Amino acid sequence: MTSQETSHTNLTLEQALAMIQRLEKTNQSLTTELEEKNAELEEKEDNSSLSSNDDVGYLAQLRADIQVLEENSPVYPHQRSTALEIYQSLSNPFNNITLVIAMMQSGKTGVMPELVRLFGIQERDEPIHPDNMYVITGLSSTEWVEQTQSRLPRILKDNVLHLPTLKKLRSIKDKKNCLILMDETQVACKTSMTINKIFKMIGITGENAREYLDKTNTKIVQFSATPNGTILDLNDRLDVGFNIVKMNPGEGYKSCFDFQKDGKVFESFPLNSTTTKKNLRKLREHVIGEIPKYHFFRLTTRGNGYEVSENILRDTFPECVFVKYDGEHPMDINEKYLKHEPEQNTIILFKEKGRCAKTYIPDHIGVMFERHTSSVQDDVVVQGFLGRVCGYNAQMRNQIIYTNINSLKNYENLWNSDFDAQVPWNSNSTISSRKSGGKTKARPTYNKDLENNSSNQSHTDVPEKFETMSLDEAKKFIKQIKPKAQPGRGLKIQSSGFYHHTIRNKKNQIISYDFVMENKGWGLEKKENGVCYRLHPCYKNITDKNSLVFVVTYKE
Repeated sequence: MTSQETSHTNLTLEQALAMIQRLEKTNQSLTTELEEKNAELEEKEDNSSLSSNDDVGYLAQLRADIQVLEENSPVYPHQRSTALEIYQSLSNPFNNITLVIAMMQSGKTGVMPELVRLFGIQERDEPIHPDNMYVITGLSSTEWVEQTQSRLPRILKDNVLHLPTLKKLRSIKDKKNCLILMDETQVACKTSMTINKIFKMIGITGENAREYLDKTNTKIVQFSATPNGTILDLNDRLDVGFNIVKMNPGEGYKSCFDFQKDGKVFESFPLNSTTTKKNLRKLREHVIGEIPKYHFFRLTTRGNGYEVSENILRDTFPECVFVKYDGEHPMDINEKYLKHEPEQNTIILFKEKGRCAKTYIPDHIGVMFERHTSSVQDDVVVQGFLGRVCGYNAQMRNQIIYTNINSLKNYENLWNSDFDAQVPWNSNSTISSRKSGGKTKARPTYNKDLENNSSNQSHTDVPEKFETMSLDEAKKFIKQIKPKAQPGRGLKIQSSGFYHHTIRNKKNQIISYDFVMENKGWGLEKKENGVCYRLHPCYKNITDKNSLVFVVTYKE
């Protein structure tokens, strides 16, 4: 034996045991390090797979996202059956477009993730990749974006587009196997508006649209509670690959019709110098109760009308807390207020908020007061506060609604008739029966323009348009398309209560909406920093200051 061997053989038992323990500890440390390295490599491989277009990667991510969604917001039977009906219809190679009609807050958004699952995961010859799935709207609301993203698989987050980001949809051109889900399809639906212009550029509308849809296997699903002109245009084309699905609400749903039957709906009235003491006394009875609530009031934005209405409310309800909810006071109203029981009656003043596609936590809401207007659009009324209180958990929904009752009656007739054109209906994309010989007609929408060869102008030659009844919303939109702009400088209300404006040969005059539409390219010849725009205050009726509309025309 060597001296070294001898020294090892002469170890005591304690020394030998200590050596064994040190060796085991070292081995355990090496094993742990190796496992960590392997896990790190596996994670890198998974991430690489998911970031690529590898089928296994995206399917795994899509399944995981859908599982998370279903754990938090399960898909209900009426949503699954509606999604399956849509899927089966569009699986027919000759069908490309389906319009889905569903009452406000009845669960149409829950149909969307189920459609994503069916088209993306269901056993098919060619599942649609998430990169080719888009959820879009003509709304300019960032609230809609955030709310919709939270209700869809996370993998689709970047493909949820509203009006300011809609141009991203251009990337879908010439791609095969695509799915476009359109929320609130009645918004910005006319052929002169942005959606149709982008659709035409892609090939979805305009000359040879059907050929394009068939060749690329592009499927479009439109969702709305008030489809307005889009359904009237589509009804004329059911023989060429389009169909309509009516989704009936699930169990426990409370509609706006139910609120009226329960005696919860009252006629709205102006909050101005004409307001009667009788109306204010009745309103106070509804607001001031034993339990403090949040009360919604949408105020006019015409002239100084907002300030006048606010002062009337403050005088009528001196014991209430007042909160403003508008473009200058953004917030997550559910998180900040509605999920918490108020200590005092709280009046929330709305300015161009709370329209379609917004869901509010109802538990602590009391009165919801829709502003009175002489220029009534039925869809705007029913999609406003009236539509926001509809939904499930009906036992918790005891709100009082002030609105235009005639619009509610029109909507009930429209729904029960399956949206028959004989029912009077006033909206931005329809002409009421009073003006069209006893029948509601559509102003041309993108569903009418499916084979239209009337325009040869390129997208860049045609000015785009954004319109709103709120100056704040118009300014906000301009800042989105041109961040360094300072819009609205010089605009002010005249002593007559009207805006005066200059366009073409009309200088410092009251300008009609129709005249702006006829001259919407005016002032857009020069492009400044890639974007040029004009802001036009104009009137649907130049004798009625309450018909004011702010129109933004622009080119890139």
